[in-house]
Amino acid sequence: MVWHMNRAEWRSATAAILAVACVWPCRPGAAAERPPVLAIRTGPGGQPMLLDSSYGYIGGFNPGQRSSGKLTVNSDTGTIYGFDNDGYGNEIARIDPAREYDKGGPAIEGGMGTTRTYNIAGYLYAGTVAGDVTAQNNSPAALSYDPHLDTGSHTGVVVGGSTGGTPTWKEYISQTGTESLGQLNEGTVATPHHTSALVCFTSLQDRINDLGGAGHWGNHLLVDAAKGQFTPINDTAGSFPAHRYFMFGPGGYRWLIVLHVKAQRETEPTVTTWGTRYAYKRNRADADCILMDHAAFANLVVNVNDDIAGVTQDPVSGNIFLLTYTSGPDQAYLSAIRPTIPDDSTQSMSYEIVDLDSESDNKHLALNTVHPDLAHAAGIAFNADGSILYVSVMSTGGGAVRAVYALDRTTAPLPDTLIQVR
Repeated sequence: MVWHMNRAEWRSATAAILAVACVWPCRPGAAAERPPVLAIRTGPGGQPMLLDSSYGYIGGFNPGQRSSGKLTVNSDTGTIYGFDNDGYGNEIARIDPAREYDKGGPAIEGGMGTTRTYNIAGYLYAGTVAGDVTAQNNSPAALSYDPHLDTGSHTGVVVGGSTGGTPTWKEYISQTGTESLGQLNEGTVATPHHTSALVCFTSLQDRINDLGGAGHWGNHLLVDAAKGQFTPINDTAGSFPAHRYFMFGPGGYRWLIVLHVKAQRETEPTVTTWGTRYAYKRNRADADCILMDHAAFANLVVNVNDDIAGVTQDPVSGNIFLLTYTSGPDQAYLSAIRPTIPDDSTQSMSYEIVDLDSESDNKHLALNTVHPDLAHAAGIAFNADGSILYVSVMSTGGGAVRAVYALDRTTAPLPDTLIQVR
């Protein structure tokens, strides 16, 4: 007999396992946490195992630069979503995580299709929501997955953030143009499709220019999936069920701010129009929504200009992982923070740096020490159980393949002190 658990049952079972697993003398609200140890997944020839797709605007999945290497994972299906704007194709590739191949061997097709998001001939939006209407004339510059948003009988959306003007993002469900509203169909390698339904358009209701960078805040967006749905306390936006999102500022205006996004839409999508919902700064105030400022980012990797290439959340701990980089020569770094964010929006937030490199005095991990190709990392995303960290890599003259690499996760010994969890 095969036992299938729904989402609520899975979360309850996971919580019970974690509770039993805390065998150290845990105080209330605390747990012993092992920092992850990451090792490149290799094939029979000792080379990295890769995931790739031949579907793309120019020559397949092309994380050709750090602005086009974003990754996220559908935590319900395991499908990898990789953003590709090489040549302004602007689409999200869907990749089957089971279709790995050895870098030294023949490539294996992993593409299940794309979500096309830009008004270029042949790349028009299609799906049962809004018919053949284009999904606005700008493309997602960020990518995340929200497992909590309902559309009809389906729960979960791919979230693509946009830059310029008012920070906004669009939420998609993969399906063909003939399927009913909210039906999920990600395609397969054998039967790919290149359509998706745009189900919702979310906009931030608060000014962002006070923090600098004009409206260009959609480059990096992360759903706090581990938090789930909650009702903020003492939040001047009002009392409503919300999902927590993290948004990151651009370039020299590197900030990490906390948003409360309404869990319910103002308008629901139909077969001719997309839905809408609203997002707000935590407590609608800069002082209460900033978790990290630009000075904190500058200290992630000392003496390095920490430009952000990608973000993801560790589903095991809820920690936020940040991929930063320098150029000329390329080098990528992985850092992680452990946030503490009270539901009471008037209470201050804090975070700790997670030590990812126990072998040195650094807390960040230089990815070229894991494998030389990862110096050209462009995006990151954990799978649903945190056992794999996927990394998209740019092509270079040094032999790195433009594809998705995989890092297997193990755990280090328990730290000497217990770590406070939120």
